[in-house]
Amino acid sequence: MTHTDTNPGPIEQAVIASMAARGDRITDADGACVMLAHRLAQQIDCIPVDQDIKISGLCSHLLKILESVGCTPASRAMIDRRVQKTEKIAEATAAKTQTGGSVLAQMKLVSGGN
Repeated sequence: MTHTDTNPGPIEQAVIASMAARGDRITDADGACVMLAHRLAQQIDCIPVDQDIKISGLCSHLLKILESVGCTPASRAMIDRRVQKTEKIAEATAAKTQTGGSVLAQMKLVSGGN
């Protein structure tokens, strides 16, 4: 299969859509990852289907890049866990400030009461 820069192949289209769905969470600082992901996707789209080994290797590299910018379910779940932990820490800090709570009370709040 061949395509042009104005007509991306299916893998490149999927990469574009995934990154667009991340919105402003992908910034200019991620530019190298974005460019590399596009380039790998273009190469994958151009490989004949009968060359599974080459496709598999490039797909592995592409997946690592997508994970690094939060474009996979696993990487988004990890980001969500970090956000939740940060929010719990902020809540614990606010609770301590408001009530003069102890460090133990903060730790219980962060760990979910355990």
